[in-house]
Amino acid sequence: MIKLTHSSILIVDDSPENIRVLADLLGSDFDIKIAKDGATALKILASPPYPDLILLDIMMPGMDGYEVCREIKKSFNTRNIPVIFITAKSLTEDIVLGFELGGVDYITKPFNEKELMARIQTHLELKSINEELETLVKQETLKRLNQEMTFKQLFDSLNSFISIISMDYKYIQVNRQYLKFFNKTEKELIGQHVSTIIGAEKFDFIKPKFQKTLKGEIVQYEGEIFISEGKAINTETTLSPFLNDEGKIIGIISNTIDITEKLNLKKELNIQEQKLIQQKKLADMGQMINAIAHQWRQPLNALGLIGQEMVEILTDNNLNDKLMKDYDKVYSKLIDHMSKTIDDFRNFFKSDKSKVNFDVTLEIINLVNLIVTQFKTKNIDIAFSCQCDQEKFHYTNYSEYPGCESQDVMVNGYVGEFKQALINLLYNAADSIEEELQNNTADKKGLIKINVTSTNSIVKIKITDNGTGIPNEVLCRVFDPYFTTKEEGRGTGIGLYMTKIVIEEHLNGKIAIENQKDGGAIVELSIPAAKKPDNRK
Repeated sequence: MIKLTHSSILIVDDSPENIRVLADLLGSDFDIKIAKDGATALKILASPPYPDLILLDIMMPGMDGYEVCREIKKSFNTRNIPVIFITAKSLTEDIVLGFELGGVDYITKPFNEKELMARIQTHLELKSINEELETLVKQETLKRLNQEMTFKQLFDSLNSFISIISMDYKYIQVNRQYLKFFNKTEKELIGQHVSTIIGAEKFDFIKPKFQKTLKGEIVQYEGEIFISEGKAINTETTLSPFLNDEGKIIGIISNTIDITEKLNLKKELNIQEQKLIQQKKLADMGQMINAIAHQWRQPLNALGLIGQEMVEILTDNNLNDKLMKDYDKVYSKLIDHMSKTIDDFRNFFKSDKSKVNFDVTLEIINLVNLIVTQFKTKNIDIAFSCQCDQEKFHYTNYSEYPGCESQDVMVNGYVGEFKQALINLLYNAADSIEEELQNNTADKKGLIKINVTSTNSIVKIKITDNGTGIPNEVLCRVFDPYFTTKEEGRGTGIGLYMTKIVIEEHLNGKIAIENQKDGGAIVELSIPAAKKPDNRK
């Protein structure tokens, strides 16, 4: 075991108690640096000396651990520092996300001290080995690599399938895992053309990627390798230029890793995600049925009154053609309104078969028309405005909306998903306002403002409310699955999680939420605008 007692470790945690426990445990063996939030951690990492390893908490106010890790991996100076997440989050999707962002390990609290020390020692050793291997690959020529036993031992100790290939696609060097996988000896493989080992068809597929690498590009691709009849593993391969001491490209380094388990986890997450979406859709359907009930109450009452009035007129023998025509017009108008409500409801839950360009403003107004009556019974008004091309529009009635001729508020995606995400946000705002109105003895009225703008090919949707807001200590967790601030029985905790997936993964946008200084919350969606059609002939 390599002794690494003089290595430095950066602890990033907002809990003084966690910092104390880790510092007491590690202080005698390592040089310890401490950051109580993400911003401080990034400031420490902005200049040398850099730590050898980072212990990173996930749930912190402001910038969470995932975002800190993203920034660490963006920087050339810090991207190779191993990051170990230490957190109470233990869901599969949290663990997968940690590894996808570049974390080397994931330890859940409460941790075992001996296990933590062993993992820290392991990753410090791996870092030391990888740094030594990188130095050797960059500095040594092919002849010295073959002669240097240290390199050979390090080369063979790695679990991935690594090969070094010449300019004419012949094997120069391979590690032990590569030989084992293809059931070859080094003598049988070195000097052979790659096509003789992997097959001509697969070589034809990879050759263009080899050619890009020999021009200086780093190429990554995923594939499938059959290890026995009917059984295959999923792989991810990185091709990098192999350089000599003068920086000249003399070959290709191919590094292939097994990602089968990672992909299986992703598939499992996708299945769970679809179940969550369907579950939330059923809950939303119940809310929308309630909204329709409010929409129908007034026309049903009107129809009832008209029926009573007609009975009285018939009794008095005062019915004539003019009255019949007047009643027919009123009846038809009321029934058309009720029929349109049903059509709107059906269209709201229509399954999306493919992505389309759609008008964000139009879809928002359609949704507001469905729920505005229900919200008014809760003493909540909805104000809508949009602005693009220096033109402003304030919502009072759908029929007044002329449509967006400039198409600046068009986005590309699944319309149904967008509307479902939007209704989550609006009903969350309404719940927050209802709670505020119950707690507020003053004569206060609820208000939800929706504002749409389009600048620099980005459509922004801002939803503000005058409700209770969100406790600052949980603001960073509102998008976690199954997390809710509502009382038991009123929330599933999947609405905002699903909304984040729709906006960020399906619409390639961003979602942010914060509290207003004077009360209530602000949710801002930023979605890339759809490309305008080229009308040139």
